[in-house]
Amino acid sequence: MWLANRIFPSVRRLQARLAALEAERNGSSSTPRAIAPQHTDVTRLDLGCGDKKRADCYGVDFRPRPGVDCVLNIASEPWPFADNSIEYIFSNHAFEHLPHPGPGFGHVLTEIFRVCKHNAQIEIWTPYGPSRDAFILGHTIMFNERIWQDCCFQGDRVWLGDRYGYFLWEETEYCLRPGIVDELKPNGIDLDFALSHMFDICYEWRVQLRVKKDSPQAPGPQTPRRLFSYARGEIAKQI
Repeated sequence: MWLANRIFPSVRRLQARLAALEAERNGSSSTPRAIAPQHTDVTRLDLGCGDKKRADCYGVDFRPRPGVDCVLNIASEPWPFADNSIEYIFSNHAFEHLPHPGPGFGHVLTEIFRVCKHNAQIEIWTPYGPSRDAFILGHTIMFNERIWQDCCFQGDRVWLGDRYGYFLWEETEYCLRPGIVDELKPNGIDLDFALSHMFDICYEWRVQLRVKKDSPQAPGPQTPRRLFSYARGEIAKQI
């Protein structure tokens, strides 16, 4: 594990650098262009809102639809919001569609960090990686715990570079398959074990992050609260 933690971040840094060089050579660098912020009164964003924008948020999507306030490719274009201006970001089943492989997810993370205030809250819903829902055609990233551990503390410098701060993983909500707990009990299988080692226990999940800009990097491992429900917000169990 020690060797893997030393080698894999270095490999990812090299891959990111090679991708950037290739993009520059092809004239398609993903480095954000310097532009003046255009939406200075916005403090809450719904990323990839489609036509179901959250009512209290400013809707951002890559194509014009009813309710979309800003047409923007969040994976490649610079975001038209000022540094340290956003206090809340919501995203509902958009991150699994970010282009991959490529710099798309990394670009989104660094732009989120740039525009967010210290202690801004981020709420991201995606299909749960070890589930059938994650493998629907059109999904490019199967999000699981390991990805967010890497972004928040195990490889935070790979994603954020020399930016002062980090993402704090505060909470996770797992939406379980209906009836799955009753199916596990007769077989003596604990829910925590099933979630860690079995497939299709959970179909979607929420990751809640906090943007921290009071420390140069993540101070160490993070253990988010874990909530379990059969429907969003209807919490049945907390660990």
